[in-house]
Amino acid sequence: LNGPVLVQGERGTGKALIASRLHFLSPRWEQTYIELNCAAYTEALLDVALFGESDAGGGYDIDGQFLRAEGGTLFLDNIDRVPPRLQEKLLQVLEKGVIDPMGGPDVQAVDVRLIAATHLHLPTEVEAGRFRADLLEHLSFDVVSLPPLRARQADIVPLVQLFGRRMAARLGADSFPGFTPEIHLALEGRDWPGNIRALRSVVERSVAQA
Repeated sequence: LNGPVLVQGERGTGKALIASRLHFLSPRWEQTYIELNCAAYTEALLDVALFGESDAGGGYDIDGQFLRAEGGTLFLDNIDRVPPRLQEKLLQVLEKGVIDPMGGPDVQAVDVRLIAATHLHLPTEVEAGRFRADLLEHLSFDVVSLPPLRARQADIVPLVQLFGRRMAARLGADSFPGFTPEIHLALEGRDWPGNIRALRSVVERSVAQA
């Protein structure tokens, strides 16, 4: 339960939710859990956000998320957006358990479980030269593949009820009467290209308008 995990699936299939459950159902559940979206950073900012930054003269230190997640779990969403130079530094973490802060004279040991997620097919990214094969091999210690919502039709009505109750509670309603069977059938008949995220949006908007 300490090895890295790769969570793969289309956008909106609940990869972040699965990552958090993997943490809280592990022996590390009482330790820090941090999420970071790799697509939200430039290369330089992602370097600092992950590994930190140190002044060799001791003037300042910025702790990266690996140090902040010490003993716990770091979830990296959109792992496919990590540039090649930083893929090498991630590989160093997985192989040796150390990080190399920007500007720092020495590496630092860390004990962090890494969970990564992507909506892309990483073997294809490897073939295209955009992702390291050795990094993929390490990340694939365990792999969780999430099917799209269109392949999980039986999940739609329970999710609709869940999102409806939550939205009604946020609006201060005493109860949530639910949708009609006709509405359930209509929702089950859609392809949902945006998956669970799109379904939640439709349900919440409908409850709010009602």
